[in-house]
Amino acid sequence: LRSTLCVLMLDCEFQELTLANAQRDYGMQTSSVQELASTCSEGRRQALMVSRVMAGGACDGIVFEGDILLRVAGRPVTRPQDVERLMEAAIAADGAPTPVTWTVLRSKKKTDIAVKPSKGCSDGTT
Repeated sequence: LRSTLCVLMLDCEFQELTLANAQRDYGMQTSSVQELASTCSEGRRQALMVSRVMAGGACDGIVFEGDILLRVAGRPVTRPQDVERLMEAAIAADGAPTPVTWTVLRSKKKTDIAVKPSKGCSDGTT
């Protein structure tokens, strides 16, 4: 008998963006820069920018390439691991993925979006 393993997946990828570039090139407000800087570890002053969204995935049409992630579930995030941890914390009691509010900087404006991860299952043969 094979057991099936299910994991939550975000159907998007991130790239690191310095806070200086986020402010200069993308219009991030000073208050957002300061908030993210205060949560950066190891002196790395960075933000996360969406670099790719999987076509047809749960994020398609909700998250867009170029979105800069400011908060997940009300908490500032600067590392992909932070995003994963906060998304996993929002799983329903029955294990179903539930939507989580992301605050993103899109076209120089803060926007709240509801992001629901997809659930991937495998028996280890694919």
